Amino acid sequence: MDNLFQIYDKFLSLFPDGWHTIVSTIVLLAMIMLVLKYWKVGIIGIVLLVIFVPASVPVLKNIGMSVVDVVKHVINK
Repeated sequence: MDNLFQIYDKFLSLFPDGWHTIVSTIVLLAMIMLVLKYWKVGIIGIVLLVIFVPASVPVLKNIGMSVVDVVKHVINK
């Protein structure tokens, strides 16, 4: 995860300091649009996965926490 944050910080360093908020907002909006696009397609699969493989719940929680960490990092930059 730290490697991802380092790559994002390098990406932001390409822009002037005044643009960091704008670039971070654009990246965040793009991430939200991608999640919503694939959420519609994958919701049935996720529900079936949770029903048939109860051990997937902790894995999905871990994925969710990772996504939250990434969003927090984007917002803080």
